[in-house]
Amino acid sequence: MIIIWAADTNHRGCRPDDGSPSIEKTAIALDARHAHGGAVVPNWSVAISCSRWLRHNGRVPADDSDPRWGLVYDEALRALSFQQSALDNLRSRATLLTAGAALIGSVLGTPALADARSGVASVLAIAALACVLATAGIICAPWWRWRFVSSAARLTQAVELGHSLDSMRRHLAADFEKWLDSNEKRLRGLQWCFTAGLMALLMEMVAWLVQLAQLRG
Repeated sequence: MIIIWAADTNHRGCRPDDGSPSIEKTAIALDARHAHGGAVVPNWSVAISCSRWLRHNGRVPADDSDPRWGLVYDEALRALSFQQSALDNLRSRATLLTAGAALIGSVLGTPALADARSGVASVLAIAALACVLATAGIICAPWWRWRFVSSAARLTQAVELGHSLDSMRRHLAADFEKWLDSNEKRLRGLQWCFTAGLMALLMEMVAWLVQLAQLRG
């Protein structure tokens, strides 16, 4: 017996056009002559009408997918990938910012603090160094929640429910845009935090130079 069509309507409830009741775990056999030696007449009207209803509501894959939904999905994925790359670059720059602050402190701060006559400029430089470290820590902190990938469980559920490829692309593109907007708010705040750290780095360098000038003067 060759099964050529099956539908599980436990969740949706397929109502064919001819008024037949919901079909649950229904299968139609192509060759019914070997089914217990009897004659089985498949209800083709129920199968065709229910299949059309499911296809119209996007519950089964179409014969061919619309390439326009592929374009929408690719663009949404590209925007999300670009945002993830921007976040990775921001974290890398925050690490370099910390390294630069430590280098300035070791080159300029060590001779400035060697003299006991350190003044306000030294305190300002140390405070700026602490600000740089704080901003880098905020940017690289693990408490931020970012959404860049979809859940495999949700994708598996969508496949089991019979969503077509175009339907899955459409929903994923909508999720990507929602995640993009949610991530963008936090990412923009971290970019301003990096700008504050960069200004603190410049302030540290100027403060150490001022302290050295005062000691030599």
